[in-house]
Amino acid sequence: MNHIVSDETQKLLQECMKKGGYQHADDAVRAGLMYLRQHIRGGEFAPRELTSLLAEADTDIDNGNLIDGEEVFREIREMGKRARKW
Repeated sequence: MNHIVSDETQKLLQECMKKGGYQHADDAVRAGLMYLRQHIRGGEFAPRELTSLLAEADTDIDNGNLIDGEEVFREIREMGKRARKW
């Protein structure tokens, strides 16, 4: 199946191929679609990972191991900046 894509999509595909180390566009598209499928099905977490993380957080709270909310948001913003650079 062949499809014509916009110049913008072609540029994004080439960038992803280069940064991701893909030799063929099909490989990069397949990886992207697999990531999208995983994201749609269960977000960023593996099965039972979120439950485990929440249990760990409950334990931390019970033990008084807390992080300031502003620090958390700072870390999230930094993660977003790094992700956008990719």
